[in-house]
Amino acid sequence: MTLVLRRLSKADRDRYFARGYAKIDPTPFLEAVREMEGGVAYGIVVNGTTARSIRLHMNRAAKSLGLSLRWAKLPKDAREIMVELADA
Repeated sequence: MTLVLRRLSKADRDRYFARGYAKIDPTPFLEAVREMEGGVAYGIVVNGTTARSIRLHMNRAAKSLGLSLRWAKLPKDAREIMVELADA
């Protein structure tokens, strides 16, 4: 098996390795995690972003509050993702 490598242009590199996640305001995620109660499962509608992005930012918000989240296993193209506070 032979692998073919190609050097990326600066434009391609910036596009594929963008650090856009730092520009997202964490406030809505922090507020959502603060509203969560233990023992209750929540659904989050994936609208205008990806489930992966929502999980990333929700997990960061929870960690900053000293909490952790537990996510349901769903297909990648799910329109709604399920989450609950993890037992500490």
